[in-house]
Amino acid sequence: MMEVTSQAQEQKLNIDFCEVYKKSNLYRKNKLLISELCKPSLGSCDLYFHTKYSQSFVTQCVACLWKQNLSYWRNSSYTAMRIFFTVVIALMFGTIFCGLGGKKEKQQDLFNAMGSMYVAVLFMGVSYSTGVQPIVALDRTIFYRERGSCRNVLSIAICLWTSYN
Repeated sequence: MMEVTSQAQEQKLNIDFCEVYKKSNLYRKNKLLISELCKPSLGSCDLYFHTKYSQSFVTQCVACLWKQNLSYWRNSSYTAMRIFFTVVIALMFGTIFCGLGGKKEKQQDLFNAMGSMYVAVLFMGVSYSTGVQPIVALDRTIFYRERGSCRNVLSIAICLWTSYN
């Protein structure tokens, strides 16, 4: 249908389908039907809701956390690899920097300890962020669907956290 009614076909056939539809009886019938359906029936009143959201903040938080719990169990291979990777990195950094925190004689010892902590946190952050990208790509559609139900800034942060963790 899109190929037949495209602008190239309209130019080729020398016809404007939009104008043809606006001049048709179907257009007039649809406009009349829309105007009739827009008027409320006699004796009816507008819908009224107490709040904008159907559930409380706590209920939304519990629902988001439960959804994330199910997501972890459904993707057990990713969760197992995260736990394994964390243990391996902890053992690696533990052996590399063993005894580094006990040295406190010089200012350079303090700088070495702080630099090693910075490198460890940076390495783990980059490693985890690259590992979570395929998971985020799958959960992005769910996040966009559920973003409208978030009630305030804290709830949005929880929705973000549960969608991306």
